[in-house]
Formats: sequence, structure tokens, C-alpha cells
Amino acid sequence: MCLTTWVQFRDDKRPSVWRDISNHVKLEWAVAVGDRASGSEPEVLALKDCRRIALEGQRPTQNNSPSIITWEGRVVSLTVKEAEAILKASRESTAPAALGSFALLKAGLGAMPNVLLEKKVQSFFDDPATGLIRVKDVPVPEKLSAILRPYQATGYHWLVNNARNGLGCILADDMGLGKTVQAIALMLFLKKSHMLARPMLVIVPTGLLSNWSRELKKWAGDDLAFQVFHGNCKKLLANARPTGRPAAQAANWICPRCEELNNTLRDACNNCGAPKPPGAIGAAGAAAGAARAAAAPKAAGKGKRARALPEEQSAHIMLTSYGTFRTSAKNLMKEQQFAGIILDEAQNIKNHGTQVAKLVKEMADCCGTVRVALSGTPVENSLADLHSCFEFILPGYLANSKSEFTKEFAKPLAAAARKQDPVPEVAEKQRLLQRLIQPFVMRRLKSDKKIAADLPDKVEQNHDCELSPVQETCYQALQEKGQRDAEGVQGIERRGQVLAMLHALRKVCNHPACLDPEKYPQGTEQIPKSSDIEASGKCAKLHELLHSIIAAEEKVLIFSTYLATISLLKSQIEENFNSKARNRVFVGSGS
Repeated sequence: MCLTTWVQFRDDKRPSVWRDISNHVKLEWAVAVGDRASGSEPEVLALKDCRRIALEGQRPTQNNSPSIITWEGRVVSLTVKEAEAILKASRESTAPAALGSFALLKAGLGAMPNVLLEKKVQSFFDDPATGLIRVKDVPVPEKLSAILRPYQATGYHWLVNNARNGLGCILADDMGLGKTVQAIALMLFLKKSHMLARPMLVIVPTGLLSNWSRELKKWAGDDLAFQVFHGNCKKLLANARPTGRPAAQAANWICPRCEELNNTLRDACNNCGAPKPPGAIGAAGAAAGAARAAAAPKAAGKGKRARALPEEQSAHIMLTSYGTFRTSAKNLMKEQQFAGIILDEAQNIKNHGTQVAKLVKEMADCCGTVRVALSGTPVENSLADLHSCFEFILPGYLANSKSEFTKEFAKPLAAAARKQDPVPEVAEKQRLLQRLIQPFVMRRLKSDKKIAADLPDKVEQNHDCELSPVQETCYQALQEKGQRDAEGVQGIERRGQVLAMLHALRKVCNHPACLDPEKYPQGTEQIPKSSDIEASGKCAKLHELLHSIIAAEEKVLIFSTYLATISLLKSQIEENFNSKARNRVFVGSGS
């Protein structure tokens, strides 16, 4: 039994979007009997009816244990602290502190135990048909030149639903499940909904710029025009911000009648025609701003605003790298408006303190409400990575600060994981965090049964390779030397010698040049050059396969345990296949 904030709708009017719910509810003190942990909804009692029982609970007990009181056929437990809170609220007759939309959203997710929502308010969040936290089917854009697999269609609907509600989200699908095509489908929806009058800012690692360019051309064709931004603010998009228009007015608005997401320039809803709520500038205001800009004297010298490009050079997407964004963000904030931001490989902002993480979050405050993070590894080192990403998509939602999140979740959960200690309090914190993030993080793995059923069958082909003569000679010499070295030692030292010999043998099987020159066996032929493909049976077979793969204009991933092998293969491939600009070799880490 405890004091709680009881949330009810003021009247029969309902908010159209979640951000308005705090204006449609009234709060009052009540007393909750029971809790959700018992598997049933708490019973809510009026504060005035609980004064007598609170007076009984205020009496001290042996060992300060809770009072067990029988009241109106109920047996309730009440601590002295809970009893005093009830009596204080009944004496002062003041309303509970106001709750913002985030707090009410958390309550709807069951993450605020001292806040209870009446059924009508609760259904606003989780009703299968009308609730906020639901995935409504939205037709896949006709312009998308791809047939989405069932799980991709689900991801697309989820992205659209969050965008329509003005909520950021993290698409954390496993690598290879098509996060890019789902994001492109979202942008096609936004364009069809007239939400890309300002461009979408897409930030990706440098090595993925060309891949995104290809994917946009492949899946969206000419329907999504894009520009790759390399840092020259004099060549910004055609729809650069008019002079005199502040960045804060770049935000989109959501129709209070039908929940349609609309561009800030529209004076009426594109879907139902409802008038735009007061606040942001519409088309008329924008025209006036443009007229003021035209009448203003032109700036000269450094710091002048970018001249808009001709209309035919306008774009729906600005594509740039994290490195370019880091050096150009301040100028972009001054010169360009964006409908929203999509981050690919969003783990690039996992560290709160890095410059790029700070700038991304600062830029997001100047953009529209669409914020999407794409990452197959949203948590790499600790839960602080997740909090940093949430500070981009929903700032302030998980906690007011990093230190608060660390104290509340990261530190206790990490300690419990190290000790493998299922403490009930820590387990409840884990469930609480899962409830908080569940609506805003979608994670699917290739190993999931439902996902695996939609994926094409994996085809494995093994190619047996024979050792070259120089490999055979080197292999035998290493094996004999290793056996001699291991004969004179025992225990852990012997195991170390055997392990070192096995690693050396594996490197020789890749290519003799992969072996450290100091460890190359004496008495054998001179180490062949790394460019000598025929010195390795595996390299010769690989190059034979690459000829057919590159001729078919396909892509290939090559994995190796050893960095020396990766470096050698990179040099060989660049020398033999890089006559065309598109045959580029990128070396990455799986860490």
C-alpha cells in the first residue's frame, strides 16, 4: 500500500499525438493497494478513504517492520514512511507535481511504479488498434525497387510509425539483414508524405559513402535525389535556409486530427486538410521570410550565407561522412535546414565525450523530428553506449544525464554481470530498462527462427588447395624445427612451443611471405615476395575466384585471422584488379 499519482483524462477529448498527452490529463493523489509484481493491477483507493489506516500504519513496530493491517476485508502492509506520505498528502491538499510527456510515456510502459494510469490513458499507449506503441501497416512505397522480406516490411512499418509520432528509434538488425533498404523505404515514405521539402541528413562512415550511393540509385532510382557533401558549404543544396530564418523553425509538425507528419512549410495537413497548430511558420510566413531575405543587403566576405543552387540541383538527401560532418557541422547548422538525421553505424557516437557525438546531438536539436540510428552493435563496450545513442534519438528519455544513467542502470547491471549474481533488485532494473527501450529499439538476428525462414539458404563451397613447392619445403622445415624445440621442454612451455609452431604453419599455408622473416626456417629457399601469387596455392585459387566475381560486378568479403595475410592480400588485389576505379579494397576490423 503506497501513495501514488493517479492519472486520468480531463474529458472525452483525446490527444492526437503523444507529445500533447500532458495537456489532456489531470493528476491527483491516490493510494495503490498491491503492485504489478504480483501479476495483477493495483487497486486504486481515494486518498480520503485511507486516512484512518494511515494513522494505524504510523505507529512504530518492532524492528521497524511494516504494519500488517486488516481493513474492509483486505490485509495490507504499510511502512511508517508510506503512512506519513499518505497523511501529508491528505493534510496539504495540493496536487501532485506535473508530469511531462516522457514521464507519462514511461508510466505507460510500467516504468514508473508510483504513477498509475487509468485504463483509458493506458490504452492511449498500448491499445493494439490505436495505441502509441503499435506498428500500423503502411503500404510500401511504390517507387521502392525492391521486394521487402516480411521482417523488413515489419521494420519499415516500425520506422514509419515512430517517425509519424515524432519519436526517434534504433534499428539494430544484424549485419546483412537490410537496414539500409529499410531506411531508404522510410525516406521514400517521407517524400511521398511531403516531408522532404528539406533534405534528410544521412551520416555514414567514409568507407560506406559509395555503398550508400549505389543503394540509393538501386532501390530509389531517380525518386530520391541525393548529394554527397564533402565539406564545401558554398555548394549546399538548393533548399538552403533563407536568410533570417532561425534553425529552431526547421521542425516538422504533426496533425492533431490524423497524426500525419507534415513539413513546417505547410499551412494545412497534407492528409486531412486540418489547419496547422499555432507556433511554427507556414508557407505564408516562409514567403515573408524569403521576401525579407531578398530585401536585405547581401553579405560580403567571410561568413556570408551560401547561395542556393538552381532548382534542378536540389536534393532530398545530403549524404556525408562522420569525418566531414565533424569539421563542417558548425557551418551546416548556420546554412542548412534538415528534415531529420539518419546515422549509419551509429556506434560512432557511442562515446559521450567525442566531438562527433556532441555535434550530432547539437545538430539534431536544429532538425526535424525524424531521428534514426542504424547499428548492428548498439552496445559494444558498456550500457553507456546505449545511453549515448538514446541521447541522439530521444534526449533526456532514459535519464537526465550520463552519471544518472550510470548510477541507475549501467553500474549495477555491470556489477551483477561480473558476479553472475541474480539479485532481485538488479533483475528488476534490467526488466525496467528493457521496458523503457523496447518500443524504440528493434533488433533481429540471422539466427532468429522467424528471420532465418525468410533468408535465402546459405550455400557453402569448399575449394581444396595444394601447397606450392616452396610452401611444402617451408612447412616441413617448420614442422621439424617445432618438434625439436618441443622435445627439450615440459609443461606450459611445451604447449607454448607447439602453439607457436601451429600458428607459423597456418601462416605458411596462407603465403610464405606472411611469416616473420626472423622465424623463417634456415636452410630453405629465400622468402618469396608477397606479390608472388603462385608461391601460395590458396592465393592462386583466390585470384582465380576473384576474376569471375569481379567480371560479374559482384562484391566479395575476405576474412583472415592474421593481419599479415590481410595486408598481403590487399596489396595483391590492388595490383592485379584495381585498374578500374570501382574495384577498391577496404580493410576493416571485426572488433
